This record gives sequence, C-alpha cells and structure tokens, in this order.
Amino acid sequence: LSGVEKENREVLRGLTELIGLYHRFEGLRMLGLSEVQYDARSGVSLYTVRPVIRLKLGTGEWQERLARLEEILPEILKGKPPASIDLTYEKRIFMKQKT
Repeated sequence: LSGVEKENREVLRGLTELIGLYHRFEGLRMLGLSEVQYDARSGVSLYTVRPVIRLKLGTGEWQERLARLEEILPEILKGKPPASIDLTYEKRIFMKQKT
C-alpha cells in the first residue's frame, strides 16, 4: 500500500477490503496484484503483476468496476496488454496502450 498514512485507519480498512475483493475475481487473481496506490484526490490505482497494467479505480464502486473489468478481461488480453485501464467512468472503460 502506498500513499496512505498508517494513522488513517478508515482508508487502510477500505483498501484491505479492496484487496480481498480483487482476489475474488478469478481473472484478476490470475494477473496478480503487486501494488495498491492511494491518492486522496484521485482515489485508488492497482498494479497487476503479469502483465503489468495500471487499473485506475478512483473512489468507491469498486466491486462494480472490478466486475466490469473481469467481464471484458479475456478480450483485452487477446492482444497486446494495455499500460493502463481507467475504470472511473460509469459506462465506459478507457485503455492506454504502451508506447
């Protein structure tokens, strides 16, 4: 976990729950989880292990956002994996390719 003070127990508890939630999704679990990054303004980003992808989750609605990703993950991984996937929009997912 990075970006959060040890004293902020509420945020730490939420991030711990998010890690547990991430591991409930089989496809995401197979990608692994290397880092959870927190920023008070922009929310949470997760970094997968293999391939390395930044998953921008923002704030709240994490279960819905991870479920949307899990649904399309096989299609995403058919080609070259993106550098990042932005899940902060309600009805869209934005991907940025590696340069």
